[in-house]
Amino acid sequence: MAKEQGVNVVLNIFFGPAVNAARGIAYQVLGKLNGFVSNFQMAMNPQIIKNYASGELVSLYRLVFRGAKFSYLLLLTLSLPIVVEASLVLNLWLKDVPQFTVIFLQITIFTALINTLSNPLIITMHATGKVRDYQVVVGCLSLLTLPLVYITLKLGAAPYMAMVIAFLVELVCHFARLYMLVRSIDFPMVAFLRSVTLRMVLITIISLVLPAFAHQTIAISSLRFIIVCILSLMSTIGFGYYLGFNKADRNILRTKVATIVKTKILKR
Repeated sequence: MAKEQGVNVVLNIFFGPAVNAARGIAYQVLGKLNGFVSNFQMAMNPQIIKNYASGELVSLYRLVFRGAKFSYLLLLTLSLPIVVEASLVLNLWLKDVPQFTVIFLQITIFTALINTLSNPLIITMHATGKVRDYQVVVGCLSLLTLPLVYITLKLGAAPYMAMVIAFLVELVCHFARLYMLVRSIDFPMVAFLRSVTLRMVLITIISLVLPAFAHQTIAISSLRFIIVCILSLMSTIGFGYYLGFNKADRNILRTKVATIVKTKILKR
């Protein structure tokens, strides 16, 4: 609360309510996108706790790795067209878009993507019951957002720098969560960074290429938005499937999809 509401107060002091409105709109859009991912992660959380309680640490690690990747790619698939076509989407929705709303929304989505990777780590940390040191370290790091935003804006920075700082602090908190898990349950941090965090960042960069190219080369229109959505879907699913998942992950995904399709057919 101190971080989120405090940043609103600081933005209001330096730039007035219009910038606060822009930030509020960005979070409103993000809330709709996050709803899908939250439901997926909510279903995964009890299994994480169960694996830790029963001492099945290998299964726990596998579930955390897999859950982080699935959550991230789900949010990326939903949000990538919004990132590329943020201006068009906001203009269609609001008509009169407050200044800085577009860049606020784009940075907020990237911050949420990092947070999506961290959510399984947070649940795992809570499952251990060793939360005192974790809350002190991660909580203090998170609270640094407020003074850093104030100092940056006091030095004359643009309003969107508040969102950039929030993104960077969330990135630092992500590494802090991994470190605290290493201390608590000897979590394989290097493997997570290599096979999850860095791989998801790589997939995000590669997936942006085709939609961004279409955005730059096609005149603004509804057709461009449709093309960007199709290219985003193809890129995130294709690169996510082949670069984000190992053979075991792909087998599980194919089985789940086949089960869902079979269930739908039987219901009809």
